[in-house]
Amino acid sequence: MRPQTQTAQGAGLLYALTASATLACPTAADLDGGGIRFIGADGADEVHRRLDAERIEIDYVVENQPTSRSILAHGVYIVWYGDIDGVGAIVPGSGGVFARPDKFSTLPMPAPGLAWEGGYMFTDATGSYGESGALTVEVATTWTLGTCALTALPATMVVSGVDGPLYTEEMMYLPDLGTAVLVAVTDTAGPTTYEDVAVRAEAN
Repeated sequence: MRPQTQTAQGAGLLYALTASATLACPTAADLDGGGIRFIGADGADEVHRRLDAERIEIDYVVENQPTSRSILAHGVYIVWYGDIDGVGAIVPGSGGVFARPDKFSTLPMPAPGLAWEGGYMFTDATGSYGESGALTVEVATTWTLGTCALTALPATMVVSGVDGPLYTEEMMYLPDLGTAVLVAVTDTAGPTTYEDVAVRAEAN
């Protein structure tokens, strides 16, 4: 659940683009260290870290302050999210849990042409609700972030409740890194897009 920010951080963006030119492009191993930062044009970044063989933790960061966190199986299938306060703690009552009947190891890895749907129980402070997610994956393309050219699989997840579709997420799945970056969400309010302009490995 990526937050929005209204103020672009011009100086920070310039620094990020300049720094990326002198640093090597990140690899999957960087997920096991300080993580990989995807730098947003609007000043909101994503920092991805590997929790274990099947789960990726993503912090959404504005002005170097984490504002929320998500945990996703294979970086694609969300299993938990919550807000983060000013001291780095999870805000009580802000979280949502996606209880899936499938073991994470059995959820399909994104691959060109994949079409998959699975149900789960979503629970937050308001109650529990049955939902499903339908994932489709397109053919590979090249996604250029700063000086890094990444192999990417455009993927779409349509989330539905008992009364029909709730929202659609568009992602770029990066098979060489083993995680996915959210690039757009469409819900009843309309589409929201996120533009990433650079990527770098975080210091350990």
